[in-house]
Amino acid sequence: MQPFERKYDTKTGVANVDQPKNFPVGMLFMSLNGEDFTCTASVINTDDGNIGATAAHCLYNHTAQAYFQNVMFSPGYDNGQPGPLGKVPIAKMAITPEFLNNDDNEFDWGMVLFNFNMENLPLKYYTGALGWAFQLGTNVPTTIQGYPNGGNLPNCPNNGQTLCMWQGQTILSNDYYTVRDLNLGEGASGGPLITQYDPNLNLGLLYSNYASFDELNDQLLGPIYDAIEFHALIGELTL
Repeated sequence: MQPFERKYDTKTGVANVDQPKNFPVGMLFMSLNGEDFTCTASVINTDDGNIGATAAHCLYNHTAQAYFQNVMFSPGYDNGQPGPLGKVPIAKMAITPEFLNNDDNEFDWGMVLFNFNMENLPLKYYTGALGWAFQLGTNVPTTIQGYPNGGNLPNCPNNGQTLCMWQGQTILSNDYYTVRDLNLGEGASGGPLITQYDPNLNLGLLYSNYASFDELNDQLLGPIYDAIEFHALIGELTL
C-alpha cells in the first residue's frame, strides 16, 4: 500500500494555487482522426511525482489500433472550466499488455507521465496525490469521482463537464469490482475508485478505476489491479 500525499510547497506546506483542497482528479482530453474525446484521470503518489492513472481505453483505441493523440490533463476541472493549472500535456503513456494485445477488459487500466515542472516540482506537489492499494476483496467502502456524460448518477447533471461523486460499496464479482444499477456513462471512464477517502483532504487510496458498464447485468465494472503490473507500468514511464 502507498499512502496518499498532500499538496505543498517548500515555504507554506500548501501549493501556491487558487484552490484550498487537494485536486488530484481531473479531465483527460484526447483526440483521434479529427474527433475529440474526454475521460477522467487522477494523480497518484509516486517518487517521480508526475504519474497519473486512468482507463486503458482512454489511451489506446483498439478499433483504430492506435494510441490517442494530443492527450492533455486538467486537474481540478469542473463546471466546464479548466482547473487552476490549466491543461498539462502528457509526455508518455503505458497500458497493460493484456489490454494492448488482447483487448482484455479485465485489464482496462493504464498510466500517463505528465510533462510538468513548476519551480522544479512535479505535479503531485500542486494537486496532491492518491495513494494506492491492491486486492481489497468485497464490500469495499468506495468513493468514485469523474465526469459522467450520460448515465444515471444521482445529484449530478451528467453533462460531461461537471466533476461528480458517488459513494457506497463495491462488490467483488467475476474478476471485477462492481456496483449494481450504477451507470456513469462516458466521460467518467478512468475515474478513480477510492477507499479510505478523506473529504476534508479530498484524498484517499486508489484501488481501481471505472472501466465500463455491463448492460447485461446492469452493473459498473472496475478492474482488479495486479500489483506487479502496476509497478511495472510506473517503471515503464519513469525508466
